Amino acid sequence: MVVNKFIKIAVSILVLLSLGLFFLMNNKKNVVFPITDSRAVFFETYHEAVDSLFSESSIIIRKKNKKDELIFRYSLSKNTSIQEPFSALFFYKKDTSNTFFDLSVHNMISLNLSAFRGKRIPITFTLNYEGFTDENKVLSNLPMTYLLDYQSAGSYDIKLDKFEIPSWWLRQHKLQKEDLKNIDLSRVNYIVVGSCQLIDRGLDDEIIVKHIELKTDNSLLFILYGVLLLLVFVFCTIVYLSRKRKVVVPYSQLEINERYTDASSKVEAVVMYMAKNYNNPELSLNDIQNETGISSREIGLIFKNEFGSSFKKYLNLMRLTEVKRLLKETNETISVIAYQTGYSNVSHFNRVFKSEEGLSPKDYREKIS
Repeated sequence: MVVNKFIKIAVSILVLLSLGLFFLMNNKKNVVFPITDSRAVFFETYHEAVDSLFSESSIIIRKKNKKDELIFRYSLSKNTSIQEPFSALFFYKKDTSNTFFDLSVHNMISLNLSAFRGKRIPITFTLNYEGFTDENKVLSNLPMTYLLDYQSAGSYDIKLDKFEIPSWWLRQHKLQKEDLKNIDLSRVNYIVVGSCQLIDRGLDDEIIVKHIELKTDNSLLFILYGVLLLLVFVFCTIVYLSRKRKVVVPYSQLEINERYTDASSKVEAVVMYMAKNYNNPELSLNDIQNETGISSREIGLIFKNEFGSSFKKYLNLMRLTEVKRLLKETNETISVIAYQTGYSNVSHFNRVFKSEEGLSPKDYREKIS
């Protein structure tokens, strides 16, 4: 049937969308740390190098619960001439085919870390931006920074659109934000976890990095998937209920003058014949088969697929539809109506009617009159 084909197409589309969304939701992940391939991602510390009195830093890797942790320890110099001493942990790539992190396919960076003293931890990624980047100078890259408001050990998800170009970098290069256009997030040289500049100089601090991952926030995809699923469910429910409610009014007497071969005509043939002969107490599947040339097995499938019912249930529904019309529009007695609609036993008719309608035929007539 056309409806069945349409439902199959709708379900197929849903399955394809589900697979597509599943792929999108699981494919755009890029783990920076723990490092799965020691040849792909490297890390090291960096600090100001204005004079010999620079800040100190170190890195230790340890295993905890069978997982690597990166311990970044630092102490900001008390005696350096630089106004804002710093130390930082840099992650970078040395893949000869691709030395950049591609953030253009992501919209979020997720970090799992803990800090000993620091409360405002700068998270930075630096871009290879034409006109400013010097391969021999790490800080010549265009930085984009987010100040993480550290509360407690755990995971922090930061949207990439929250990162901004620091004002000090703009001042250093005598630029305004509007001067920097077409920033390419596919060319990120470094991902940086920086020292907290709010702690006193000379104090030892420690940041433990457990996990860094570039990923995509898929909440909109989940919402879209949920909406699509709801729409398909509502559509299928409406189609199913509408098919189950399809009833031919028996008193519309229709002639059957030909044999039926195609699917839609077979349904019409069966229903038309029943509409004409529903008042025959002996009406059976064999009668319909003999008249229409459609096998009893196929007739049974028609009732199942088109009406969600069986031949007997549908015949009873057809008869009761006519019974209710006669109770409303005529003054015939209950017994006459029963015989006219194919019930040879009045007591049986009363039981069937009350079972379906919750009222006896007499009470039903009084209720609608």
